[in-house]
Amino acid sequence: MDRHYNHRDGTYPLAHNPVTSLYISGPVRFPVGLRLYRRDEELTQWEAAVAQHFPDLKIPTEKKARNRLHRQVDSVLRQDPEFRGRHEPFRTKIALAIELVEEAIRHKVPFGVVVFDAWYVAEDLVRVLARRRKAWISLLNKNRGLETASFHLRDANGWPLKLPGPHIAVEELVPLIPATAYRPVKVGEHT
Repeated sequence: MDRHYNHRDGTYPLAHNPVTSLYISGPVRFPVGLRLYRRDEELTQWEAAVAQHFPDLKIPTEKKARNRLHRQVDSVLRQDPEFRGRHEPFRTKIALAIELVEEAIRHKVPFGVVVFDAWYVAEDLVRVLARRRKAWISLLNKNRGLETASFHLRDANGWPLKLPGPHIAVEELVPLIPATAYRPVKVGEHT
């Protein structure tokens, strides 16, 4: 148990942070897997390690400053065998989600589509789903940058659109998509 950020009210309550998978097919719904996410700082006892190895450093509470301090001290901390041993079990939420997908496949759970929160839209997870031939559905935050070399967009006349650079924010891309690219979809449609 650790303090985790609550996006709803901006607090840091003492809580668990699970990464879960759930199977849904019509009225059938059941949990498939669960992994408990533990922050790297919690696992490694990072603050105590910083105090031990860098006794004169003050640990900031502001996120950006704290991340800068991580970049300054973590390579030194990882040279300590005890710290390194506590760091090795750390898994990101994305890595835990990948474990859940692979576990469901090993257990022969009959799924073809994975639905996940916008936070999990990450290259590593998407790559695993593509390799495993699983479709996926998620949301993209409007400021999320997309790499433009991997897709081609055409205007209403079918002419290729020139995109402004190697990356584009979702909010800049959506207005460029012509109405002809959309079509109504009925629930249960198999296309």
